[in-house]
Amino acid sequence: MDTKPPTGLRSIFSNLFGPETLAAANTMSQAMETHQERRAGLLRILTIAWIVFILIGLFAAVIRLGISVSEIIYIANLVVGIYVLRLNQRGKTRLAGYIFVISYNAILMIGFFFLVYTDPMTFSSALNIGVAYLMGLSVLLAALLIGGRAALQFAALNTLGLGLIFLMYTEVATLGTLGLLVTFVWLLALIAWLYERALERAFTRLKLVNDNLEKIIMIRTQELRRAKEQAESANRSKSAFLASMSHELRTPLNAILGFTQIIMRDSNLDSSHRQHMKIISNSGEHLLELINAVLEMSKIEAGQITLDENDFDLFLLLENLEDMLRPRVEGKGLEFVFERAHGLTRYIRTDERKLRQVLLNLISNATKFTYYGRITVHMRCEYYDQHVARFVFTVSDTGVGISEDQLKTIFESFSQTDSGRRAMEGTGLGLPISQEYVDLMGGTIQVSSVVNKGSTFTFDILAAVSSAEAIAPS
Repeated sequence: MDTKPPTGLRSIFSNLFGPETLAAANTMSQAMETHQERRAGLLRILTIAWIVFILIGLFAAVIRLGISVSEIIYIANLVVGIYVLRLNQRGKTRLAGYIFVISYNAILMIGFFFLVYTDPMTFSSALNIGVAYLMGLSVLLAALLIGGRAALQFAALNTLGLGLIFLMYTEVATLGTLGLLVTFVWLLALIAWLYERALERAFTRLKLVNDNLEKIIMIRTQELRRAKEQAESANRSKSAFLASMSHELRTPLNAILGFTQIIMRDSNLDSSHRQHMKIISNSGEHLLELINAVLEMSKIEAGQITLDENDFDLFLLLENLEDMLRPRVEGKGLEFVFERAHGLTRYIRTDERKLRQVLLNLISNATKFTYYGRITVHMRCEYYDQHVARFVFTVSDTGVGISEDQLKTIFESFSQTDSGRRAMEGTGLGLPISQEYVDLMGGTIQVSSVVNKGSTFTFDILAAVSSAEAIAPS
């Protein structure tokens, strides 16, 4: 197939000067292929129509006159038409187009000579106009099927034929008539040629744009690769630093907390000193919580958090959480309710530590910001089949609630609500970490809240259904 530029003037210039330039530059080869397919399709239709026309003429001539010279010409053109179809099917559209237009021009010239030769005086001005149109059509066919340069070639061929007629039969047409015919044919050819030149220039500019884009993309890709490598290196360094620092900080901090607890057990310690030691203990625990949260978040950002699945007793996990948190909740005068829906499976397989941490974070937050009323924890499951189920956990409270503006940023790192900042508690990392854990376990976490009425956090996870036999004895 030939590789001429696309001949759609509107699409070319809209792509050059409109917002589609980038897309056009990236799909030039596709546009060329589409153009060639359209040219081949047009040639196929014209050739089939030409063959049908020849068959009809041949049939009529044979019935009327029998076999003569005109029938031989019909048969020759029929053979040419079939050959053009075969060339077009093989992808040689340009060559097939040349043969088709040459064949058309040959019949036109032969018929024209025959008319003039048999009766020169019947060649009227109306016939002049018809010949001009037919010759102009050959130029248009050359432009459509081959290109603008071919249109000029066939215009020259038609001019030569008309010139020969004028020289042979000067009584048929005046020089003025000949000039009009030639002018009409060359005008069409020049329009086609200028049109193709404009498209070639547009195509060249488009190719330059494409080449520049490829260079820019290559440069940007290399820059992005280097930036990615630098970011990964910085992440690894940050993670290593945080792991090392957290270890260095937690070791003396655990010693401080341990000795604080020992001193607070001393019965000889007066109330003032006991209060001071309690402040030290609370501050140390808060600092330890902050260190652990920052370390966990750095692991999440570095992509170092993975699921550590194990088979465990879900009921036992919930009972341990309830026993651990009930004294603190009821110590604030709140009602603490744990609800398990009917049909909740007992033995499951997922990351027990992460599920426990998410529930602990949500219940601790509810306890922290609820001053009267109740905290409710509800659990249910939806079975997909006998092996997999979706577990849904809901933690609701009657606390201070969260405003709509703060709900949008509540899962961002180090983001705290107004009540959290006033209480000067928490790190602003509990909910982001919980969200990452839930995502890792194949679920989502959502929140709804009304200021001064309370909040409800709901999350779900996917877990495999296990059995008591799969749990290793502790």
